[in-house]
Amino acid sequence: MRKKFLIFSLILIGFCTDSNRHLRGFTTPTKDGFTYLKIVEKHFCDQILIDGKIWQHSINEAGRIEPGKHIIDCNGEIGFTIPEKVVFNFDYWGP
Repeated sequence: MRKKFLIFSLILIGFCTDSNRHLRGFTTPTKDGFTYLKIVEKHFCDQILIDGKIWQHSINEAGRIEPGKHIIDCNGEIGFTIPEKVVFNFDYWGP
C-alpha cells in the first residue's frame, strides 16, 4: 500500500509542477525561435540595467536577448538564466 501511495504521489507531483516557472519569472514559447526578455513589473529604480547596459524596452515589452546567464540591476544586482527560444517574463525582484 505504501509503495502505491508513493508512486501515486510522484505521478501527481509530475502533473502539478510547472516546468515553465523559474525563480525570477516564467517562460512562454516564441514563434520565431529567438530569445526574449520581458520585464513584467518595474521595481523601485529609475533605470533597469541588464548586464551593465540600460534596458531600452518598456515594462511588459519583450526585447531580444541572448540565452544564458544575465544580471539585472535595479538598486541591487540579481543573477538569472534565460533558456533559449522563449520569452522570459521577469516578475520576481525578491530575495
